[in-house]
Amino acid sequence: MARAEPARDRWPLPRSLVLVLLLLALVLGIAAWFVQGAGWPLVEYMARRKIERAIGPGSWQVRVGLTSWWDLLSGHLGLVDVAGEGILLKNGLPVSQMSAKVWDMDVEGDYMTRLGSITYTAQVSEDDLNRYLRLRSGGHLRPVLAATLREGEIEVTARDRFLGVGLPFHVRGSLRVRDGTQLDFLLDEASVGSLDIDTVADLIVTYKLNPVVDVRELPFGLNISRFDLHPGYIEVRGNASPPLPFLLKRDKDGPSPSPSP
Repeated sequence: MARAEPARDRWPLPRSLVLVLLLLALVLGIAAWFVQGAGWPLVEYMARRKIERAIGPGSWQVRVGLTSWWDLLSGHLGLVDVAGEGILLKNGLPVSQMSAKVWDMDVEGDYMTRLGSITYTAQVSEDDLNRYLRLRSGGHLRPVLAATLREGEIEVTARDRFLGVGLPFHVRGSLRVRDGTQLDFLLDEASVGSLDIDTVADLIVTYKLNPVVDVRELPFGLNISRFDLHPGYIEVRGNASPPLPFLLKRDKDGPSPSPSP
């Protein structure tokens, strides 16, 4: 009678190792679910806080896309879609609406160390512009400047002290981009008091009105590529090229120096 052979072990690996691998797969699955599901709102919240600190306070919405959980762990964001309302830029310019797309950004701690590109669109309303002009006039123009935005043109009226006498003046014209960072008033028609004095009005515009919009001092390196004048608002489009590495955190004592690369 033939002896029965002992049954071979059906597990090619030790059972303890199989259990460890199964547990590891479960942990990785939970981690992936957390990052892709529950973790994504946390990432977007952190990105929103950093953008607010870098640009200015407002009602911001941020969506992260084209980014895997592995990219995220390594500090790489493929696309950050940003939209904001009621924003106050750090230079004091109010912005009614702003949207931006940030492509291929690498972040290390509080610093952005690499960037593909940033494009943005901003809307400055008539009220926003008047608030900004009041801030910039510093009380030198009495009463404050009043701007009216129409299709393709802008009108500004004020009462200025000229030769010690309060003279109302009125200017009409358009805007032009200067040095890629400013919008200047381009004079078409002017009157000071009851006289048409283009030279006097041009001096007032040059020294007390221009630049109407100025983004030179903003830390994000905003550039203006084009604008459109509409009834009630200006739409500004452009890109951004911040110096890298760029600090994504507000410094109470002013901007911090960039670390050595």
